[in-house]
Amino acid sequence: MSAVLTATGLVMTAPAAVAAPDPAAGSAPVEDRTAAMVTTDPLPTAQINGVVYSQVVAGSTVFAAGSFSKARPAGAAAGKKEVKRQNFIGYSIDTGKMRAWAPSFNGTVRQLALSSDKKTLYVVGDFTKVGSTVRNRFAAFDIAKRKLRPAAPVFNQQVTSVHVLDKTVYVGGWFTTVDGNRRSRLAALTSSGALVKGWAPVANGTTSAIVATPDKKRIVVGGNFTTLNGVDANGMGSLDAKTGATQPWKINQVIKNGGSGASVTSLRADKDTIYGSAYAYRGSRDFEGAFAADPADGSIKWLQDCHGDTYDVAPVGKVLYSAGHAHDCVNIGGFPDTRSTSARYRGLAVSTAAKGVVTRTAQSEKLFPDYSGTPSPALHNWFPYLAAGKYTGQNQAAWSLASTSKYLLMGGEFTQVGSTKQQGLVRLGVPGKVKAVKSKQGPQAFTGAPVVKAATPTSATVTTPTTWDTDNLALRYELVSGSKVVGKATASDPFWKRGTVDLTTKGLKPGRRYTFTVRAVDADGNRRTNATVSLYTPSAYADQVRTDGATHQWRLDPEVTTSDPDRIGDLPLSLAAGVTLGAKGAVDGDADPAATFAGADDTLARTLTNDPAGTGSSIELWFSTKRADNGLVRFRPDGSQVYVRNLRTVNGKVQYTVESADTSSKVTLTSPKTYDDGAYHHVVATQSGSTVTLYVDGKAVVSGSGAPSLSTTGRWGVGAQLAGSLDEVAVYPAALSAAQVAEHHDLAQG
Repeated sequence: MSAVLTATGLVMTAPAAVAAPDPAAGSAPVEDRTAAMVTTDPLPTAQINGVVYSQVVAGSTVFAAGSFSKARPAGAAAGKKEVKRQNFIGYSIDTGKMRAWAPSFNGTVRQLALSSDKKTLYVVGDFTKVGSTVRNRFAAFDIAKRKLRPAAPVFNQQVTSVHVLDKTVYVGGWFTTVDGNRRSRLAALTSSGALVKGWAPVANGTTSAIVATPDKKRIVVGGNFTTLNGVDANGMGSLDAKTGATQPWKINQVIKNGGSGASVTSLRADKDTIYGSAYAYRGSRDFEGAFAADPADGSIKWLQDCHGDTYDVAPVGKVLYSAGHAHDCVNIGGFPDTRSTSARYRGLAVSTAAKGVVTRTAQSEKLFPDYSGTPSPALHNWFPYLAAGKYTGQNQAAWSLASTSKYLLMGGEFTQVGSTKQQGLVRLGVPGKVKAVKSKQGPQAFTGAPVVKAATPTSATVTTPTTWDTDNLALRYELVSGSKVVGKATASDPFWKRGTVDLTTKGLKPGRRYTFTVRAVDADGNRRTNATVSLYTPSAYADQVRTDGATHQWRLDPEVTTSDPDRIGDLPLSLAAGVTLGAKGAVDGDADPAATFAGADDTLARTLTNDPAGTGSSIELWFSTKRADNGLVRFRPDGSQVYVRNLRTVNGKVQYTVESADTSSKVTLTSPKTYDDGAYHHVVATQSGSTVTLYVDGKAVVSGSGAPSLSTTGRWGVGAQLAGSLDEVAVYPAALSAAQVAEHHDLAQG
């Protein structure tokens, strides 16, 4: 809401709105781009070196006007291949190439309009000459002959808006006389340029937009005036088409955009609806966005209450496009306030039908009026990127729109559209109707990598963050192995509400390593690839660990660098420097490798948060070493220096200590044999009540009683002071039985 609007206006038609939804319904969900909508792909279009304020379509030619001095072909850099075009240009709607006809204007052109028979082009603005011919802010051209018509009314000051109804030309602006006759910012002319004597309404401010109602009985005007004919009319009002008398217009009692801080900027009409746009700035607390009203009396059909100045609207079918710099659409179900001028959205599309209601937001009644409960349209997932230009000094991009059933034409001061350098003008087309549309605006870059969510011996689930697309809401996510798609899912997440999606693949083999690529695909077939992710399917051994109730399973595989995920719980191990991944694993037939530890006390893997399950009752692992003294697994309560569970080797023998945190009670078991032979050995330490049992290679080697009961929470450390390898570390809440231990050992041996 920071821009200071240069007076402009356009005239287009739009489809009707429908009955208001139930106020309890809330804002409407975001809708996908329809088949009748244009994409966000820029089509090659002639360029200008300034700003375009207005465009109209006459057959296969687009006439565009504003403030500029040069034009150049599509693809040409600024200053290259330029030709003179003084505030007016024509180009082919189908090719974007410049037309030869180029009348020049010695001042800014504010608006263009066509006669009802499409044979005459009306031009209004600040100019006083067309070429060398005097035309005081109003000119009419014979389109077929490409020459000025005789019509030459004299306006004493700026003309900013023009609209043709049958044979009458209605104009508005800041002028106070026409041909020496007093007119206060509004006037009507015959098609030949003569002043209509009986139509002389009085506005007390600039009139920037004019449109006739569908029944042709009234003229709706918009601008920054506050009265019409002395009657309160904040920013817009309705006038009798023959007499200029003020008519009821209810929406100006809700949208009050009159005065120095706000204005209604554009108005359009179709068979049963008036559409418009507005802006506000400098704390005026007025309406920003687009609106739809009943042409009979101005009753509100809906408000598109997106905060951010809106300069023009153009309906195509069941969609209303708008140009401006929206930065907060959360109250109609859209994006929250970006608070950054670089992230403002210069083009939007909404449904022409009311589908929800405006909701209350944190900004309601603080910076803007509260319109909560008022019907609102649905926002479409259509967000073209337009880089703001510097020509007007107002940091704007698009100022004007025009349309056909095949094209949307954007004009302004932008310098880039999508990734294409394109200044001032751009064509956007409907796929299938415009052959040149290639629909290449695909999914945007992912902001996070995929991760393994779960794996069984025969299946795996990978979770990926979703991404978004500028003109497709629904995206298909694919899990790819080699060139084959092995998992699919669909998500419809707009850019401000991205989540995650799970991709599951089946038919895998136990104990194998698999690498997958995740990609997003839009409805046009465009792809965006995320990072690859690798996983190891659990062997029969690893799967049995889960089946037997382990609460934590750290497999120490090489697909991580700083953290080893907990395959069962939610307690990853942080890996210190000196922990090397990728060593030969302990389990036969399992491709999942092990981790090697350097032998220092600070070379370990550890949990960084407390284990809510406590100390556990069974610890299981595989280790190999040629050193006599090593740390394997230990558990320490928060705030204590005592390892209440400590599994290690001493003099080559496996030793397990269970000790109370206050050191008042302790049991230590030591295996009879040594195991520092460099081979892998399977170790399980269990506690059942006060009985502790130590198993090595599937058999109980020592047991003892008198162990303290441990119920404290704390953190796990793995591999401290180990010079060797560890694999398949697991913790259980209960003591494994001798039969379970033996089964695990046998499964690992194949």
